[in-house]
Formats: sequence, C-alpha cells, structure tokens
Amino acid sequence: MQPVGASALIPRAVTVDPLAMGSKYAPGVVDMVCQHEHHVQFYDSEEFLSAAVCAFLAPAFRNENAAIVVATAAHRRAFDSALSGAGIDLDAAIRAGRYLAFDADGLLSKFMVQGMPDARRFRDTIGSVMNYVAQDGREIRICGEMVAVLCERGEGDAALALEDLWNQLAGEREFELLCAYPMRAFADSDGAAAFERVCERHKGVSPCEDFPPLAAPADQSRAVAQLQQELVVLARDNERSQRTSSILDAAGEGIIGADANGIFTFANSAALRMTGYEPEEMRGHDLHDLLHHTHADGTPFPREECAAQASLADGSANHCDQDIFWRKDGTSFPIELTSTAIVDGSRTTGAVVVFRDISQRLETERVQGQFTAIVSHELRTPLTSIRAALGLLAGGVLGPMPEEGRRMVEIAVQNTDRLVRLVNDLLDLERIDGGSIALRSERCDCVDVIDRAVEALLATAAGAQVSIEIDARPAAFAADADRVIQTLMNLIANAVKFSPPRGTVRITAAVRDDEVLFEVSDDGRGIPAEQVETIFERFAQVSSSDAREKGGTGLGLAICRSIVERHGGRIWARSVVGEGSTFSFVLPVARPVT
Repeated sequence: MQPVGASALIPRAVTVDPLAMGSKYAPGVVDMVCQHEHHVQFYDSEEFLSAAVCAFLAPAFRNENAAIVVATAAHRRAFDSALSGAGIDLDAAIRAGRYLAFDADGLLSKFMVQGMPDARRFRDTIGSVMNYVAQDGREIRICGEMVAVLCERGEGDAALALEDLWNQLAGEREFELLCAYPMRAFADSDGAAAFERVCERHKGVSPCEDFPPLAAPADQSRAVAQLQQELVVLARDNERSQRTSSILDAAGEGIIGADANGIFTFANSAALRMTGYEPEEMRGHDLHDLLHHTHADGTPFPREECAAQASLADGSANHCDQDIFWRKDGTSFPIELTSTAIVDGSRTTGAVVVFRDISQRLETERVQGQFTAIVSHELRTPLTSIRAALGLLAGGVLGPMPEEGRRMVEIAVQNTDRLVRLVNDLLDLERIDGGSIALRSERCDCVDVIDRAVEALLATAAGAQVSIEIDARPAAFAADADRVIQTLMNLIANAVKFSPPRGTVRITAAVRDDEVLFEVSDDGRGIPAEQVETIFERFAQVSSSDAREKGGTGLGLAICRSIVERHGGRIWARSVVGEGSTFSFVLPVARPVT
C-alpha cells in the first residue's frame, strides 16, 4: 500500500495554532487523550474538530513519532491546514515516512464484506499501514472517522463492530487512537442508545465544544449539579412528550404534521394504520406527493387545491367533508379532513391535518339512499292510484255523500297529497345527491331565473296575502337554470308560507367578485339560533307542528343545499326570532357544474 502525501493536496490557507487557543480546545483534549489508547471525540463544528485533531496529532510530529489520518477529503484538508498553522512541517514528515493520510471510504472498501468489517481483512489492511510508519520504534497516533462515516450512512452496527476490532488490535499493538463523531449522528429517537454504545467502547470520552474543560473541583461540582438539573428537566419534558404521544396515538382520527414546506414531521398510530406506512417511510416526504397526489378517477390532484397546502400558504384553517388519501399499497380511501396552520407570530411554521376514514359512512349513505329510492318508487305508484280514487270520490262520481263522509275524503286527499310530495322530494333529493341527475351548465341571467320562480308562486302568495318584491339587475352566470329556479321556488315558497298576512317577501340578486349572491327574506316568526345550523338537514322543521299546519315535508331546504353544493356554491341562513329570516346562497359566475 502506497502512502498518500496529504500535504501536497491540502491548502494551508488557515493558520490557526490550536495549542494556543486556550481552554476551549487543545489543553483539555491533549491531556485526556494522552492517557488512553482508544479515545472518542464528539464535535458540533468543523473548526472544533480540526483543532482537536491538531492537538492530538501535533505531539507525534514534534516528538519525531508517526501519525495516521483516515478521514474524508474535506477533513483531511482541514486537518493539514490546522497542523501547518501550528508549525508542523508535513512535507518533512511525509518524506520521513512518519505521516500517512487515507480517504475513509477508500480504506473501508479494503475490509468491508457484505456491509460488515471483516476481521482478517481489517487486521491485514491496518497492520500493513502501521508497519510502514512504525520504523525505528516510533509511537503511533491514529485519527480516524471511518466509524463516523458508517454511522452517518445508517450502518450503526457496522460502526460498533469496527470499534470492537480496533479494541482487539489495541491488545496486540501499541498505538493511540482518536475516533471522531459528529453529535448530529445521535440526534434521532435512537440517538441516546447509540451514543451509550459508542462511549462503552472507548476508554476516554471528550464532549463537544459546548462543554469547556473544568479545572477546579468546585467548578466541576457545579457543572455536575447543573447537568443533573438539566437531566431532570429533560426527563420531565420527555415524560410530557410521551404523554402527548400517547394521547395522539389513542385518538381514533389520523393526525399528521408537516413543516412549512409540506414535509412530514409526525404521524400518529391511526394515520399510520389507515395509510399503511411506517414512520420512517413517511419522514422526509412531501405530504401532498405521498398521500394526496391523485383524484379517485386517476387525474392529478393540483397542489394548489390541497387543504394542507392552502393552510401553509395563508395560515388558514380548512375543512373538507369528502376528500381522498392514497395508501402505501396504491389503493385510495375517502376521508373527511381538517387542516390547521401552525403559526409562530406572523410566520407559518407548519400544519396539522386531522382526518378520518369515511368509507363506512359513505357506504351507509349509499345503502340508505338506495333503500329510500326503492321505497319511494314503490310507494309512488300505489299513492297515485289512491289519490286518483279519492279525487273521484270527492268529485261525486258515486253520487252525493254525507257531510261527514265528504269531510273524511277531503282529509284523505290532503294527506295523500302530502305523501306524494314527500315521495317526490325524497326521489329528487336522492337523485341529486347520488349524481343520477346530470346538471347542465348553461348561460343564465339573475333577473330571468327570479322572474320564472316568482311567476310560478304568484297565486300562492296572493292566497296568503303576501306581496313579493324583487331587487335584481341582469347579470349572467353559468348554472343549470331549472335547478336554480327550483332552489328559488323552495326558498320563496317557505318565505311565503311563514310570512304573516300583508307581509312582504324580498328577493335580491347581485354579482360580487366571481360569485352571484341570491337572497330571500321574509317578515315571519324567525328561526331559533340553535336551529339555524341544522335547518338544512333532512326532515328538519322549526316546529314539530309545521308538517301538519303548513304542509311541509322537511326536505325542501335539504334539496336546496344539494343543488347549490353540486354547483360549487354555498347556502346559509340568518334569522332573528320575531323579526324574520334571510336565506342566502352563492353560485360561481363561471364554473362548470358537476
């Protein structure tokens, strides 16, 4: 094996004398290292590492002994610069065969077999190097970071096996060895155990630069007490962290976190179970690219439409009733999710996404809807026949009827009409929600759709002694005109129904930004505050007597909501008890309906 002339490759731009830098660097390192054959030096900064290595190797050069460096190219250059700055003539040492420098990866390749160091090859490789420099009874100092290279590759077991081989070699040959490890190699969840195993294999351990050498016993005792206090704090923080982790893992919903760039930071047990990933498979990956990349139909999911990305972009909270995530095995599942930004002052530092698998809910809704549709369909035919027969009876086709009989037939006709309306509304709602009704996207005008809806209800309004006022200007938008008219008719009919005699129903329409806003207001009894949020649910009634007194089915507003949401819009209500209600909905001015 030919020696590598390190000084010919390493620039000497940095002139630092680590031996004169004070207690922060060299004296503490040199004094401790010289008492042990196998020592470990931890470090944070490259400057500190270079100073520590220089302090370790400089005595070998000054005492005409030998030095060996096994490190990365960048570190070999830095070490040579520090040694040269300390007055060491590296060229002379190389010419005398007292200094060898090797690339860590290159030397590892000489004795690594299937990911582990081979004992015989290690002994032959290192032995030949030591034989070369050990002429004339020279003492040998070796600075190596092959173990650190293995550690940073994620090959911790191989690094520890190599440490054991060095220890075995120390029983046969005299040398002093300094192993260097960056503290970042022990920063993950398994770092504490790995750190302990490394320390166990060395006779001397030197902390990194944040821990200065302490000479006085009082200073040492004070430092130990401070470390003990910090350990208590860390233990308590760790306990709190474990408690928080247990709470997150106990949650039934999936909870995942991302940093400001949308990269995964954590996932609880439910999230891992639902997606099929292991924590290390998610860590470091983009949330959207891993779980949210594609629609159910296979088309790409635009990043800008992702709820989590929206939270990261503007610091907002976003909710989606139905979305989709993708599992590790390539299958997808429907979810309901809420994304909330993590904000530090004015800066968004990440986001938390809480989601749940709604497969069972959707299947239940599908079966329920199918059942409702079948029952409704089977009811409509006999109800139509019954209504026809009752109509004939009420019309006197069988001759005059007693007053009591006529009244009973009228009641039967009214109830049959209500059942027919209920069945028709159910069928309408199921077809809209189920997507079996295809909505058209056509050019509509605000004034036109309002006029057509009002025209159909003028007789009803006149019978209820309610006037209708319209305040709208022509404005175009894209929608299914018939369904928008149906929505307006439901809202206007409700407003008329619950208005007092000589009351007024007001209808307005206006374009704002890229939306058109419709509003229907009345002077009726109003809706209690606790019912405003639920009034759009199926069979919701303000009063249990409404169905009997007003003839409603409780499905009109649910149908309105389904139509508006299918258009990509929103619908809501405002109300004050005793003063009246306003129902509002917005539709996109130009957006194809789905």
